[in-house]
Amino acid sequence: MRVKILATAAVMLAMTGCGGGGGGGYTVQIKLTPTTASTYPGATTQFVAAIQNVVTPRIVWSVQEGAAGGTVDTSGLYTAPASAGTYHVVASGPLYNNAQSTSTVVVHVKVSATPHVVTSSVSQSIKFSASVAGTPNQNVTWSIQEGAAGGTIDSSGNYVAPATPGIYHVVATSVFEPAQADVATIAVGYGGASGSIN
Repeated sequence: MRVKILATAAVMLAMTGCGGGGGGGYTVQIKLTPTTASTYPGATTQFVAAIQNVVTPRIVWSVQEGAAGGTVDTSGLYTAPASAGTYHVVASGPLYNNAQSTSTVVVHVKVSATPHVVTSSVSQSIKFSASVAGTPNQNVTWSIQEGAAGGTIDSSGNYVAPATPGIYHVVATSVFEPAQADVATIAVGYGGASGSIN
């Protein structure tokens, strides 16, 4: 009889754990995906939380840093803040022994060079500018992907096309986050007509 009672108690405990009810000493793990993410200011990332044996878990979403770290809605859709940095999306299960899982989100600055695509005649001068979303530091360094063969550009973004027709690329690199850059394309040909697509 004692064996039967113990077996029945074990089954009840297992059912309680699988059902996700409150109380008890069972361990619940929330699987949060992605575990890490990279994004840009204002961009969205979808997070998904799962609990074993629970078809539709009741998850409470939050951002560890509060409003400064962005927002996340009830479906796990995260919107990055305006400022670059490292933030954390948290999935909590108050009904599952307060289980919790955290994902790290790195928000990078985003560089935008203008004009982005432009046609030019040989030796023509073009003025480039750049904006950097995610930081007050708007400084960029200018370079030409093809080196001297692709023309010249100064620190203010003043570009002079080479004497040889071809496709060349001007690169604007963030001083604040040098791993982030934008590339503008210049189609250099003969003739005086030129135009741009920002």
